[in-house]
Amino acid sequence: IKKKIRDLASSLIMQAAKRNMIKSFKMNINYDGLANFEKGFRFDETEDQIITLNEVFNDLASEKPMDRLICGDVGFGKTEIALRAAFLCSMNIKQTVIIAPTTLLAQQHLETFRNRFQNFPIRVEGITRFTKKIELDKIVEDFSKDKVDIIIGTHKIFSKQSYLKNIGLIIVDEEHKFGVTHKEKIKQLKKGIDSLSISATPIPRTLQLSLSGLREISLLATPPKERLSIETYIEEFDLSLIKDVVEFELKRDGRVFFVHNEILSIEKICNQIKEICPEYKADYIHGRLPGNEVEKKLKDFIDGEIKILITTTIVEAGLDIQEANTMIINNAHKFGLSDLYQLRGRIGRGSKKGKAYLLIPNKSISENARKRLTAIRKLTRLGSGFNIAMEDLEIRGAGNLFGTQQSGNIYDVGIEFYLELLESEINKYKNNRIDEEDDVEIICNKTMYIPTNYIESPERRLFYYKKISLINNKKDYLNLIEELLDKFGPIPEEVQNLANISLLKIECKRIGIKKIIIKMSSIIMTCKGIEKMKEGQIKVGNISNEPKHITQFLENKKDIKDILKTDYEIKDGEFIIINK
Repeated sequence: IKKKIRDLASSLIMQAAKRNMIKSFKMNINYDGLANFEKGFRFDETEDQIITLNEVFNDLASEKPMDRLICGDVGFGKTEIALRAAFLCSMNIKQTVIIAPTTLLAQQHLETFRNRFQNFPIRVEGITRFTKKIELDKIVEDFSKDKVDIIIGTHKIFSKQSYLKNIGLIIVDEEHKFGVTHKEKIKQLKKGIDSLSISATPIPRTLQLSLSGLREISLLATPPKERLSIETYIEEFDLSLIKDVVEFELKRDGRVFFVHNEILSIEKICNQIKEICPEYKADYIHGRLPGNEVEKKLKDFIDGEIKILITTTIVEAGLDIQEANTMIINNAHKFGLSDLYQLRGRIGRGSKKGKAYLLIPNKSISENARKRLTAIRKLTRLGSGFNIAMEDLEIRGAGNLFGTQQSGNIYDVGIEFYLELLESEINKYKNNRIDEEDDVEIICNKTMYIPTNYIESPERRLFYYKKISLINNKKDYLNLIEELLDKFGPIPEEVQNLANISLLKIECKRIGIKKIIIKMSSIIMTCKGIEKMKEGQIKVGNISNEPKHITQFLENKKDIKDILKTDYEIKDGEFIIINK
């Protein structure tokens, strides 16, 4: 893990250095013009919003390209920040590109932006898979001639990149929903341009870039007034339960989302629901249906003609239907943590309490799936999106931040310790101590681990592994032994070995030994490459050429000579103690 972190730290430093070398367009902030635009916002800004807006404005007024992540739940005011940033960009005669992962979300943004900019000389256009070719060509031509100020769309925006010339700001909504290829295109597009990413639940990779200091992060954690938290239940699939849940919601004049993310069987599920709830109209939508059919069914659902909407995850972002306050998610164990959180964010947006039911086929689901479901059930407090992302980072690691690889090491050591290691490596690069190898390698045939029958909880075991690895002196060692005895009773040999090895590492560092191999009949210590010890101690150069140095070195270390009481030899730069 340390080796991988070292590579990561090197890449982060290179990325940061490259970004600092590039200068972006420095925007002028006209606060009077902004105040005029802000009047269109129907709500009072939260304290978090005001702080974030000031951060964004300061970024835009700087020569350094902005790369900021805004993390906040649905309805917490992320879009308003994006609107004001885009307005500021237009005032500086620069264009804004807004990229969303789905057609529905792009459409919702298009309507929102057009409504807010209708009284200003700012032209907003959209590009999605529903945009006809003749219309697309006209928008592209007008944008290239600066006749369009803001363009909103899906990855379709990249179909002709040559027209994206006068861009001052790029806004990416829910970046984790894009495929690897499109993420790379976004990354290329962002070079030297101010960029704003907005997300309710950033994926581990995005979140880690923020936690490691390569991207700035702003949190919107204050919920809107009158918003209630959502009750979440984990249940086994049962038609009678579904019937009761649907009837409860519809009796309080609401609507129900039923999420079933398999297109092949969605019609079958829809028919099952029609059978158990014949008095209410149910219908289904998914991404392969024609766009106009999806839009019509969504409109019928909003108007209340359709009471139960069976749908795939195409509704997970961008929809704001205040009457929809119950969601049933089928096969919830197959969803990622941020997907579940985003889906749940579609309900409870009015003043009624939302209820989410996560259905699983039976109790035998994978350990990670169980962790995800438990996390989503626990984190019901409004504004938990950031915590959800942190849980996700713990559960599945960060992945490779610079490539397409998706597996990380965070789960092995815990996020807190992982970030400590990363910070330590980044500091080495910053202080030009790259080659400093501060770890001692000890190879031993003893069994060393914390048995589960000694400390049951995985979290507690991880905590004590970390504590043992951070032993710095004899006092730390004795305190730890005392704590283990006090909390868990007599210490097993395996744990004692682990603690002893940590203490031995401290002694090795003090003396200047890089590696020890402990065998049945000998101990091999590698001291090669040590050029100097602490002041007053003898320097040890290349041992194989100057064996007298190691002898003098040992004679000066009475404690080691007393411990040895045996012969030794020097061979190929290694110091070998003979006999057990």
